[in-house]
Amino acid sequence: MPEIDNAKLREIYTTMVRIRAFEERAIAEYRKGLPGFIHSSVGQEAIPAAVCAFLRADDYIISTHRGHADIIAKGARLDKMMAELFAKETGYCKGKGGSMHIAAVDLNILGATGVVGDGIPIASGAALGCKMQKLDNVVVAFFGDGAFAFYDTVDVLKTIWGAFRSPKGMSPNYRYPENEAQTSPAKIRVKRISQMAIVVKDIPTVVKNYWNILGIGPWLIFPWEAPHIYNRQYHEKPAWAKEKIALAETENVQFEPVQPIVGDSIYQDFIEEHGEGLHHLQFIVDEVDELNDVDEAVEILSKEGFHCLQRANIGDTGAFAYIDMKPLHIIWEPIHRANDRGVEPIHYP
Repeated sequence: MPEIDNAKLREIYTTMVRIRAFEERAIAEYRKGLPGFIHSSVGQEAIPAAVCAFLRADDYIISTHRGHADIIAKGARLDKMMAELFAKETGYCKGKGGSMHIAAVDLNILGATGVVGDGIPIASGAALGCKMQKLDNVVVAFFGDGAFAFYDTVDVLKTIWGAFRSPKGMSPNYRYPENEAQTSPAKIRVKRISQMAIVVKDIPTVVKNYWNILGIGPWLIFPWEAPHIYNRQYHEKPAWAKEKIALAETENVQFEPVQPIVGDSIYQDFIEEHGEGLHHLQFIVDEVDELNDVDEAVEILSKEGFHCLQRANIGDTGAFAYIDMKPLHIIWEPIHRANDRGVEPIHYP
C-alpha cells in the first residue's frame, strides 16, 4: 500500500472534524425539537472519512440508517443535510428522506437504508451495472458490525459466504401467511432442506479449501457413474455420464460439491452457462408426508408444470431427480437415499 502523505491525512482529519461538528449541532437541534428522529454517527467519523478520501467524484456509495458521516464524507453540503433533517424542501430529498434516507444523485450517493445490511445487494447491483457498461467506478457499501459480513470466497469455495449474528429481540415486520395455523396448499410440503449442492471444476482442491478455511468436513468422495448410478435420464432420454461428488455433514444439512467429468448432464450445462456455484437444494422424500418415492414426487411436480431435468437410481434402493422450479429460482432434488451406494468412498482428510 502506498504511503499516505500529510496533505491526504489533513484532508481526512478535516472531514472527521466536519462530521463531528455537524453531528453535535444535529443532536443539539434534536433536543430543541427538530422534527422526526436522528441517528447520530458520532464516533464513526474515521471510516467514511478515510474511505471517501480515496474515491473519485463519480464513484458510488450507499449508507445505513446511521449514515450522516458517510454522506458528508462523500461531499454532501452541510446546509442541505441540515435542511433535510428539518424536513425542508431545500434538503437533499426535499425534506422527505429525513435522517435515515438521504440520497444525493449528483454526488452518486445511492441513498441510506434503514434495513440492516440492505445496502450490500444494492451496491452489488450498482457495481454490476458499472461493469456491464465497462466503467471502472468503485461502489462502496457501508454497513455495521451487527449486519451481515459477506466474504469474497468465490475463487476458493465457489460461493460467497456470509457471517451473521442475529440481533437480540429481532422480530419480523411481516409474516406470511399471517395466520401461523394456516396450512400450505402445496401438493408437496417439504419439512427441511437436507442438502445444499454446488457445481465445481476440481473437487479435490475445493474439498481441501473447505476443510482448511471453514473447517467443513471430513469428506467422503465418490465416483458418480455406472454401475452404481444407473437408469440415468437426461431431459427424459437415456443418457451416460460421469461425475465426481463429495459429501460432508454440517449439522442438519449435507453439503455436496459435484464435478462433471464427461457426458451429458445438467451439471455440465450449469458450468457452461453460469460457471461454478450454487446448483440445487435437496429434500428427502421419506420425510414428506405426501410422498412414497421419487417417482411420485416427479409425477406430482410435473403436473404442476415443473420439468424433470435429470434422474437416476443409485446403489441398492436409492433414486434421485432434479426438478426445474423456476418460480423458486433454483433446482430442487427429491431423493430417496440408498442404504448402500455400491461403491467405497475416498476419505479426506
